[in-house]
Amino acid sequence: MRGDLVGRVDLYWTLQTWDSQTAKINGTAKMKTDKIQTIFLDDNVKATAEISGTTTSNYLINISSGLPSICVQNSEMAGDYTYIAKKIKNNKKVPAKIITNASYKIKQMK
Repeated sequence: MRGDLVGRVDLYWTLQTWDSQTAKINGTAKMKTDKIQTIFLDDNVKATAEISGTTTSNYLINISSGLPSICVQNSEMAGDYTYIAKKIKNNKKVPAKIITNASYKIKQMK
């Protein structure tokens, strides 16, 4: 999970296609934070996070080395941060949405 978030990631792999040099593998993950775990933000602010979502990754694997050469990843998570009140009566619930789209080209070192 990202940063201080504590939770669970269930990851599933699927072999899509292959030839004599490469294999394409799809990874799908379901993520969910532990909503009772307290996290500490900037200025010593306490919060809890109830966030869940999915990540989809596609890898191009080099058959000879077994290592990935390209990865394309898309993540989308949504939920709520609940800021724990110090001087006010009620905790503040703030909606959150995290979207990440990334592409990596991985250079093999010899």
